[in-house]
Amino acid sequence: VLPLDLSDLDSVRTFADECRRRHAGNISVVVAVAAEIVYEEGRQAASGADLSFATNQLGLQALLAELEPELGSSPRRGASGLRANRRVVIVGSRLEARGSVDPEVVHSTGGARLNKGWAGRDAMLRYADTKLCNMLLAAALAERWRG
Repeated sequence: VLPLDLSDLDSVRTFADECRRRHAGNISVVVAVAAEIVYEEGRQAASGADLSFATNQLGLQALLAELEPELGSSPRRGASGLRANRRVVIVGSRLEARGSVDPEVVHSTGGARLNKGWAGRDAMLRYADTKLCNMLLAAALAERWRG
């Protein structure tokens, strides 16, 4: 068992480094089950991003970027055309259907907000926004790894 705080990018790097050291060439799956629901609006990670967004999305994205070379180390391909050993399972929820993400707002606020209606948004809707980001990430990974 290794400690990991997905809201802290230094923790993500340390975790990935230790995974590579302990399991070099043998990392074939990442299962993402982060589910940070922050009830206090305005709580931020050290990076300045919203704490739930940092935990549920940014940390996951950083971890996958760190581990992607390990996930892609096998030349074998499955029937779908995807590399046989690349497996990322991102646990969603039905709430992502209620999510809303505006990339311009995310960029302009450094991840402190995900959409124009973020201020005053209910905690569960903010969580839904982060889960929508997860599903968009899953679709992007599937598309990138298809070739």
